[in-house]
Amino acid sequence: MSNYWTEGRGRKLARRRLLGWGAASAGVGALSLAGIACGDSSSNSTSTPGGAGSTPGASPSAGTPKQGGKVTFAYSNVPQNLDVQRIVSPTLGSAACLVMNRLLRDDPHADPNEYKIQNEIAESYQQPDDLTYVFKLRQDVKWQDADPYNGRGLVADDIIKAYQRMGAKDPSAIWAYLVSWIDSMEASDDYTLTIKAKEPNARALGYLAFYQSPIVPIECVDKFGDLQKPESWVGTGAYKLTAWQPGVGFQFDKNPNYWENGFPYLDHVDLNEVTDLSSQLSAFIGGNLDVMDSIDPTVVKTVQQQASGAKLVSNKGVGGWSYAWNVKSGSPFADPRVRKAFDLSIDRESMMSSIAGDGNADLRTGPLNQGFVEWARSDADIKKDVVFDLKQAKELLTQAGHETLATKLLGNNATEQAWITWALNQGKKSGITINPDVVERTVYLTAQTQHKWNYGQVYSIRAYPDPDDYLYPLFVTGQSKNYGDVSDPTLDELITKQRQEFDHEKRKAILQEIDARWNKDFNYHTFSYTSKRVDGVSKRFSNYVPRPYDYTGVRYAWVS
Repeated sequence: MSNYWTEGRGRKLARRRLLGWGAASAGVGALSLAGIACGDSSSNSTSTPGGAGSTPGASPSAGTPKQGGKVTFAYSNVPQNLDVQRIVSPTLGSAACLVMNRLLRDDPHADPNEYKIQNEIAESYQQPDDLTYVFKLRQDVKWQDADPYNGRGLVADDIIKAYQRMGAKDPSAIWAYLVSWIDSMEASDDYTLTIKAKEPNARALGYLAFYQSPIVPIECVDKFGDLQKPESWVGTGAYKLTAWQPGVGFQFDKNPNYWENGFPYLDHVDLNEVTDLSSQLSAFIGGNLDVMDSIDPTVVKTVQQQASGAKLVSNKGVGGWSYAWNVKSGSPFADPRVRKAFDLSIDRESMMSSIAGDGNADLRTGPLNQGFVEWARSDADIKKDVVFDLKQAKELLTQAGHETLATKLLGNNATEQAWITWALNQGKKSGITINPDVVERTVYLTAQTQHKWNYGQVYSIRAYPDPDDYLYPLFVTGQSKNYGDVSDPTLDELITKQRQEFDHEKRKAILQEIDARWNKDFNYHTFSYTSKRVDGVSKRFSNYVPRPYDYTGVRYAWVS
């Protein structure tokens, strides 16, 4: 068993279809969604089921399913291109859930903060020991009827090749960490895949179920050179990508040969590019948008009053923003005293109230925000670590050789600008001068991934199923998303220790140690708060649970 790391064109986009919002009506609704309790989530199960796993299929829901129809989503996070394995883009990850399948998946009907691993392409799996995973694949999964696959069946070798590309030793392989734990893969036959891990990894199966781990079409990569053309998006999923136009959006049509019998119900899904969030809000309230992701908590009451019949789902946020520091040689933030000085300069409670609005966010001093309900520390414990001390901040700066410190903060969107403005105003009080560097998104992402940003940036953190999904790639030495060049042996040891621990309570203790020590010993990102997440679903869209960036459940939903 060798180490594997050494080894139909879309029609022209109809603008009136993508730009002409649907005619569905909308109106006020209680904070509930069929099968989901509203309010904050009470569980976030990231544990992996043993044995065979569960079988894919639609969860029961009130109402009678209907075939046909169309729903409309929107996005503001504009992808640079379509290569889902080579860029950081929640939009592409969401779109890939429509076109491509994963070996495993998270239950699309679970609470948004709950992650229950299910089979998707896998029919069953076994873990005979801590390093070995044996997957039996479904034999009815077929590639879409488009060149170069032309409807042939998916086999284990297709998965191996997809994971090989994702984990390539290439700086552009942003998602390599999702498979970097793999030592070898072997297809003993077309429908049996054995994966050997380099070391025990409590997140191994979770990484394979993550929405950013689709089985991409490697024969399309061979044919087109990459995955940047719409015609290169040939998957095994419920929908076909039939059109994509920058500045307009995506168009998906039902895959008539989809392998899950009876699904999908919807004939069409439109994913429209609407970068102005107020325009998205107006479209949702007016009934022209079926799903609105991450409604600003400060306007939830407006949506309740004006969007008649809309269903809202509220839960503690996992994503959010932080101040990220580049600690490479020459950066003042390489000195832990400077990072600590900035941390002490932030009046978290005032900032949370000012930007997020009262009651719409949770305090945060480390990477385990309250959305990780299975792992997070209590609000009381977190509050003990909240210290606002300008005198001590000034003393630390002086000790580090800075009577005053001038630094840049890189940002991209309106929320990031608000965070920069807050840092600018707070920093003045302790001798830190913030020079805003607000740039277009492509410039922002390029500076980030090429490690060329100066000193600091406002970093957008997407929703992750598990703390390791954030800790490991961003802070372990040499990992694929370690944009700040962090290399801290103590932190490396703690992160590695928790990801190798299968016992839930022992792992929780390690994660909470990292969180409790964060703003005392590490501070590579400075956290202040995390807003609660509120998603909206139109009253016409049934049996759909809005999950952060994962559109898997669309195939089981219908319009009424």
